[in-house]
Amino acid sequence: MQIKALEYKYFNHIPFSKIEKKYNTYNSKKTVNLTEDEFKSILSNLFTIKYLFPEFAGQINLKGFQMLNHVYFSSNITIEFGWLMIENLDRSYLNWYNELLNNSYDISNILLDNELHDFVEQALIDYMAYRKIEYGKFFLQRYTKVILDVNNIFNYEKIKKRIENTPKPLKLIADNIKMVNPDLSVDEYLFLMFIIKNAILKSDNAAIDYAFVNSIVKNDFFKIDNNREIYRVTINKTLNMNWEINKGRGGHKL
Repeated sequence: MQIKALEYKYFNHIPFSKIEKKYNTYNSKKTVNLTEDEFKSILSNLFTIKYLFPEFAGQINLKGFQMLNHVYFSSNITIEFGWLMIENLDRSYLNWYNELLNNSYDISNILLDNELHDFVEQALIDYMAYRKIEYGKFFLQRYTKVILDVNNIFNYEKIKKRIENTPKPLKLIADNIKMVNPDLSVDEYLFLMFIIKNAILKSDNAAIDYAFVNSIVKNDFFKIDNNREIYRVTINKTLNMNWEINKGRGGHKL
């Protein structure tokens, strides 16, 4: 199977609460026809819940509703990626997509619609076996923009040179993160390590990093989301400290 890289087109996600309010307030009919952006929003919502929480069993709990309505920053990234996948649907699913788009729905039960769930599972979730590296890259780039401003790193070029010239760049980054914050979990150290590595080196050849990010987000979604400020402080302190060169050999410092 040949899978083309996703092409970014546009993003106009509508929170579920707004869709629900619109039709519950202005339309007395039992079923309604959605606009295409509303329909894509519903699909990307379902994709997010099903991908991040595969144990989902047909019931949306409080956290699920909060996710649908943009309470969690990290779920917004996944919602946007789901939308991106919808914009790049495999041609074999376009007829099914258009049939579903033209259906009428009961808004109070739309998130439990079996055919929508089947579509999301087959047209989106099943493709994540091939898209997980793209998702990891997309998530890392979006998340990094919020917690790290490379332009504010006063010794950026020296750190970049130091990372490029060391035989074990990831260990170097991890050691410096631990000096700032020794209380993170292994997954958190890995996550911050990948953020720094990719922000500093800007390499397109980081498929393994992105695959790890995909797994970390799925395993520790709420930790990744809730600790955003801790990570921001840790990373910025790490990148603005003096990284030692030739430690223990009388070398100089950056």
